Amino acid sequence: MLREVNEIVLRQHPNTTVTSIVGTINQNKQILQYACAGHQPPILARSREEEAQAEPFGGIPLGVRGDLHEVQTITVPSVQDMVIALYTDGVTEALRDSTATERIICKLLPRYVKDITTGHLA
Repeated sequence: MLREVNEIVLRQHPNTTVTSIVGTINQNKQILQYACAGHQPPILARSREEEAQAEPFGGIPLGVRGDLHEVQTITVPSVQDMVIALYTDGVTEALRDSTATERIICKLLPRYVKDITTGHLA
């Protein structure tokens, strides 16, 4: 999908770059699969008791060049009630520190994992 969108960006919007992330969740296999094109990493919180983790990411933004050989599909295990944070570069630009942004999200995100005793989000 990202390769096809890259071709569209190159053809219709030359000299434009775009970061992107696309993914799917397979509930039967309990996996999350995603690919990044220059986008910030997804951050996953699997439980309320553990700090969330930034997952692997990479690749160049769309619109940079015609081949996206660096873009890989990454597979990670998922669990019921897992929370995924996807955020734009606007968040990191506002704080002017991508590492600090990631740390803040990793610390806060577990609060939103479903509490199975009440059935509500925190």
